[in-house]
Amino acid sequence: MDKMQGRRRTPVRDAIDKAVRAFDGELGTFAMLGLASLLLYLRTLAPDVFVSDFAEFQYLPAKLGLAHPNGFPFYMLLGWAWSHIPFGNVAWRMNLLSAIGGALAVGVTAGFAHGISRNRWVGVLSGGLVALTPTFWGYSLVAERYTLNLFFLVGSLWLIWMAGRESCKHPFSHLLLSSFLLGLGFSTHPSDTLFIPFWIVYALARVRMLRRRPQVWLAMIAAWVVPLFSFLYVPWRWSYFSGYPMVPGVGRSEAVYRGLVHVWYTPPATWGKEKAYILGLRGAAYGFARGGWRYAIENLGWLAPTWRQEISVGIALAALVGFVRLLFYDAPLAMLLAGFSVFLTLMVAYIKQGKNDAYLLPAFWTLLFFAGFSMDWIFAPLKNVRVRRAVMSISALGVVLLLICTAASRYPDRDMSRRSDIRRWWLESLNVPLEDNAALLGHWSDFTPFWYLQEMDGVRPGLLALFPPDKKDVIEPWLGTGRPLYLAAPTHGWAAGLRHDYELIPWGRFVRILPKGTRVSIPFARGVVHRMDGLALSVAEFPKQILPESIDSVAVRWKAERELPKDLFLELRLEYPGGGYVGVSAPLVIAWMPGRSIDAGTEGFSIVPVRLPLGSPPGVYRADLRVFHLHGNYMKPFSPEVIPVGKIAVLPTKRFDRSLLSRGEVAPVVKPRVGPLTMLAYSLSHQPVRPGDPIRLEFVWRVNRKISKRMDVRLRFWDLGHGRLSSADPLFQGSNPENLSPGTIIRTIHTFRAPKGLGSHTYLAEVRVFGDGKRLHWIPTDRLPIGFVHVEDRSHLWKPCSGCKPVQATFDGLAALEGFAVPASVRGGEKLSLRLCWHAIGETEKSYKVFVHLLDERGKIVAQHDSPPANGKLPTDLWIEGEYVEDLHELVVPESLPEGEYSLEVGLYDPATGARLPVNSNLPSMGNALEVTHVRVIRP
Repeated sequence: MDKMQGRRRTPVRDAIDKAVRAFDGELGTFAMLGLASLLLYLRTLAPDVFVSDFAEFQYLPAKLGLAHPNGFPFYMLLGWAWSHIPFGNVAWRMNLLSAIGGALAVGVTAGFAHGISRNRWVGVLSGGLVALTPTFWGYSLVAERYTLNLFFLVGSLWLIWMAGRESCKHPFSHLLLSSFLLGLGFSTHPSDTLFIPFWIVYALARVRMLRRRPQVWLAMIAAWVVPLFSFLYVPWRWSYFSGYPMVPGVGRSEAVYRGLVHVWYTPPATWGKEKAYILGLRGAAYGFARGGWRYAIENLGWLAPTWRQEISVGIALAALVGFVRLLFYDAPLAMLLAGFSVFLTLMVAYIKQGKNDAYLLPAFWTLLFFAGFSMDWIFAPLKNVRVRRAVMSISALGVVLLLICTAASRYPDRDMSRRSDIRRWWLESLNVPLEDNAALLGHWSDFTPFWYLQEMDGVRPGLLALFPPDKKDVIEPWLGTGRPLYLAAPTHGWAAGLRHDYELIPWGRFVRILPKGTRVSIPFARGVVHRMDGLALSVAEFPKQILPESIDSVAVRWKAERELPKDLFLELRLEYPGGGYVGVSAPLVIAWMPGRSIDAGTEGFSIVPVRLPLGSPPGVYRADLRVFHLHGNYMKPFSPEVIPVGKIAVLPTKRFDRSLLSRGEVAPVVKPRVGPLTMLAYSLSHQPVRPGDPIRLEFVWRVNRKISKRMDVRLRFWDLGHGRLSSADPLFQGSNPENLSPGTIIRTIHTFRAPKGLGSHTYLAEVRVFGDGKRLHWIPTDRLPIGFVHVEDRSHLWKPCSGCKPVQATFDGLAALEGFAVPASVRGGEKLSLRLCWHAIGETEKSYKVFVHLLDERGKIVAQHDSPPANGKLPTDLWIEGEYVEDLHELVVPESLPEGEYSLEVGLYDPATGARLPVNSNLPSMGNALEVTHVRVIRP
């Protein structure tokens, strides 16, 4: 039999067996953790252009530009090739490159730790902690070099370790590849220079061949040098950009102000300039060696918050235990990694760069790598195989749960999949009249998203972006050419006195800068002028129709007729056809307009976005404009006047884009279907509620086929196997579902009430959809829980109030007045306190108000108090049948009221209609008001 089985073996079968064995080893851990982290990063990946350096690395590789020193040539060349993949926009492609680099770094970490410990779960813990650390996760979601660079560093270490194993058949190849990766890392980021001495020492300690055969070092140096030829990129591109013209007046290359090269670039190309650019912070190491280390030690406290944010106390303790364990496996590796982390931390404290967390990533990685080995102490003393397997299974479950909980807790802060706001902000800002020969003014980091839109999308190609906002070197020379200039970002202390030295005109989200005494006309024709408390407004032409996800705005021309506060806001309200509204606000004057107030006589215009949530129901919306000012954390009306803007036709949404959802909306990975609909996203309010309080729920649906029947939605609240169903709400309100064609994206908004009788507890909320009264089942799951609702029930009174005079009166089967308490007399000018004791004999969905009237002998009201029971704290729509409600009312008795007997009457009414509830009592009543007693008013 064995011989026959031996004959059946083929090269294919041998290859499969070899792959299975490999996957079961460190390569399998590498693939498993790398793929899992890549899926997580893809889910949270930034979809579009971002800010600062991130935007720079989103467009510059595609344009083969010169980034800030030292140019990062390998990353630029790799990014150029990667930017041409045929899906997604360029920004997303470059973000994806960071995610892949992060996934590779996580996989290498897991495989490395697994290989050393021979324990897969040590590798899983090390790799998982690295994948989920806030800084590494964040840099895996946007275009940057750091995740790819960490992959090169860890990969070079892993190859050195493998080359030192006795079982390694090709140590020379491993050494060459390790050197090559180290060279790629140096070509990706210059900070790898700090790692080279530690790498050399570890190679000597780990691989005996390097001590016996020094000539191998020559081949390794050659492998390290090969990637350095990518630095020829710098003089090549330097020479190319020398063909760009100089900017008139400012005297710098136009390539700088189009964001294609860094400000260090000065044509023509010379070796001295290029060398200084490539070396970057060339004197840092020298200064550190000459005594800068003392300065670095003094600055360690400055880095402490960064360390605390990334490494918790628990992780630090686990890293200490893991470090001791790693000493048993590979003492040189443990000591050198610890030494490198200390050295790197001191260098970062000495240089004090802006991205301290990014430069410290290798140091963070070291502690997280150590922390994984703390788990190995659990298995070391176990000799019994069965016990070892049981403990390993329990530990594996614990590791998985730990990583899942860590990912879930950090997911909301790390999720960047909705960050399309940068593109929207710039497109809305540029949607105003700007001359083609104009320039924007700000700082370099403010303009990188603008340059991305210019270079990748062709937006406003004629504009230049000048920086920094310096009066002597930039503003004066540019204005001297007679070309327009607009302040597009905060000055951050530059250009002091800008308000007094120049004419400033608010220009949408920009500020027009003009020489003193110059005047220009506002580009929008005046419409009907509306005046409100010193502010004259006129609304420009309003768009006639829009798509919910489109970028559009309305311009408002204004003039300050007196000095006005700077914190004024315009709010555009768009009213849904079926009720409710969406409000979008914008500042009257952009925040970086100099000055603390708006001077009298200032003219300008503002833009307010016309923005509707994705999937807003199609139809005709009415729009109006209001003015507010900031009052603490709240918006307070500046004037009661409402300016009608017009009507706008909202077209049906046909495209679903997850990045356009708001932050609180959940887009399921597997989209559930019910009847003719597919649910694309939902949001459930998470604020604690009382029984009977409203709960807001929104859905975004895709219509798959014609809807021919009435559909309703309900919420079911589950608690320990018991469910309470809310009342039904029509799925489509304010729109006819029969008019929704297949493929339409539609948003529905619902308000449910937490069922009365729910105690204080956290309930699982499940969505149920009904068609013509019959429950429709979800696909692929029959039940669809969407989150938790925390109910905080109030205290209930189940016996009559004490100290009350009994009364027998009922109000329309809803409430019985069981008693009251009131003083027999009151002085004029004082408050009369009336305490009522209600008994809920029924339940209602309406919130009725209680009225209390003090009447003279002719029946005229001389004092009154109206409010929901308990001053609104216990409204009637929250009452539970059988409970008692204590209700206090205070009436201010007029001081001039004559002495005498006055009657006191109470009742309930609907505030929406004013209709009173009928009263049935043995006490006198008239007009559905119950006369409960008489009170004597005496002189003060």
